Amino acid sequence: MLGAADENGDMRVLAILEFHGTHGNWHVHANEADIAKIPAGFARSPHTVKLEPPPPPFPRTAFGLDEQQAYKLTVDFFRLDKTDRGNDLGVGP
Repeated sequence: MLGAADENGDMRVLAILEFHGTHGNWHVHANEADIAKIPAGFARSPHTVKLEPPPPPFPRTAFGLDEQQAYKLTVDFFRLDKTDRGNDLGVGP
């Protein structure tokens, strides 16, 4: 889940990366609205769209990822800051 805190500290979800082994495989649910229009505290909103599968290297089958592998996958997919300064998730390197 990728989110941003608003001026009141409430979380607004910008995107969710999901995997369903039984259907759909990897996909993203992303909010296409301006952040001010995304309701705080909800994973999905009327502005959420499903983006069909990202290109490889994402696996297309059920997976057995440990926490480090899941962290790396998320950081790479969302192109997050890989420096110590950007690691406030409490996991990862």
